Amino acid sequence: METYERGQPVGDAVHDWEGAQILSSRLLTGRFCRLEQLDAARYVEHIFAADRLDADGASWTYLPYGPFASLAACRV
Repeated sequence: METYERGQPVGDAVHDWEGAQILSSRLLTGRFCRLEQLDAARYVEHIFAADRLDADGASWTYLPYGPFASLAACRV
């Protein structure tokens, strides 16, 4: 298996992949948490602050964008 520059595994290409179905945006409420559709504009400051804790950018391994150097870049 290949690895990313930070040593994280990157699996083989999935041929004939067509993507996932779009999920409904209903709110799911549990005993200890709630799951809601992401409103990036509403939470961008919190998301950016949490991302700053990932000093080496490992959480961005499987994403085609990021990490962001500034809050303004994150908002785009």
